[in-house]
Amino acid sequence: MFKKELDKAGKGIGSMSPAEKKSFFNKIDKKYSAKDEGMETMIPNKKENSKDMKRKQTTMTNQKATKVEMEPKVEYDK
Repeated sequence: MFKKELDKAGKGIGSMSPAEKKSFFNKIDKKYSAKDEGMETMIPNKKENSKDMKRKQTTMTNQKATKVEMEPKVEYDK
């Protein structure tokens, strides 16, 4: 469908102006809807709390997630 609409436009995305790109992608978005696309997927679940979030901090292999320091302390030798 994307290629068909691109052929209808008559030029590649790289040669379109920003306004043309916006209207092109809006047209594509109106014509295509994903299987799970909808407002319910855009609203976060309010039942999740901090305990649930801590429980979800596992990797895809069900290992404990590694803690990453965002502001490490650096000590220089004199």
